[in-house]
Amino acid sequence: MKDRQGRYLYANASTEQLLGGQDGVIGRTDAELLPPDTARMIQEVDEQVFEQGGPLLREERLPQADGSDRIFLSRKLLFHQRGQEDCLIGFSTEITTLRRTLADLEASEEHFRLLAENSSDVVFRLAEDGRVLWVSPSLTHALGWRPEEWIGQPGTRFLLHRGEADHYQQNLQRLRQGEETTVARDQVLARDGSVHWVETHAGPYRNARGEIDGIVASFRVIDEEMAAEKRLRISEQRYRLLAENARDVIWTMEPDGSISYVSPSIQLLRGYTPEEAIVHPLEQIHPPDSLRRSRAFFQQLQEDIAAGRTPQTFRGELEYYCIGTHSGGRDSSSRTSIRLNP
Repeated sequence: MKDRQGRYLYANASTEQLLGGQDGVIGRTDAELLPPDTARMIQEVDEQVFEQGGPLLREERLPQADGSDRIFLSRKLLFHQRGQEDCLIGFSTEITTLRRTLADLEASEEHFRLLAENSSDVVFRLAEDGRVLWVSPSLTHALGWRPEEWIGQPGTRFLLHRGEADHYQQNLQRLRQGEETTVARDQVLARDGSVHWVETHAGPYRNARGEIDGIVASFRVIDEEMAAEKRLRISEQRYRLLAENARDVIWTMEPDGSISYVSPSIQLLRGYTPEEAIVHPLEQIHPPDSLRRSRAFFQQLQEDIAAGRTPQTFRGELEYYCIGTHSGGRDSSSRTSIRLNP
């Protein structure tokens, strides 16, 4: 409580501690208690209250010794008493933590906005009911849609399966239960009616109270990757058909000499099934002389790879152990060609 001269007539214990310390505040003015700039700003607000009658609501900042500010939301009004001079009454609530939290949130949102708007990936947020709340401008480059054409619409409207796919429903359920991240591949509709493959990374969106309040996600178009994977699958299928129906033995080996694949025709040559042959170390595959040559080749192979050189192709004749010949029997000899794919 202050008079028209700005002198404190009454202050509670919190105000005494904040402004006056041991000397107190009663009978003193803000000009005596606060830095000049701070006192002047408070005095200007007080004068408005005396002129207009109030109430007025203002934020007031009080500088601290460490250079920081404490922020208060103050409500001020005139108090009338018959036969006495009007005085000012103020009620102040500290909002320092709230203001800092809001400032951090604004900075975080601005950082997110800058990242989203400058990313080639499309970033979007869904409400609890699945409506699109926000989507980044990169949507136009990716699929031709303008952001405003998505906002307010169900996100499933733009999916080829319309949200009915099992994996979509399962991922949605996991996100609603708080699972941090899900990854999915789906086909989406572009504005021109074409269909594109996208890979989406999604997670739950949490509000300031930590409660799940929708979903935030990003996706990128992966048409080229899907086409490359399809070509690879077709190539592998053709290779396997060729290998499994050829009379020659076809196999692949790792740089350390272990077998990663061997065709069924190995059984005709060595008497072992592919499952048996694939676990054999070099010592069980070759007699001593061929073992030495094979080890030398793989040693050179590893050195070439480590040095960044193109490995050499091996062509030559090697001997292989066959069933019934490992313990003193006759070894089976065949002409073998190995072509590496480093």
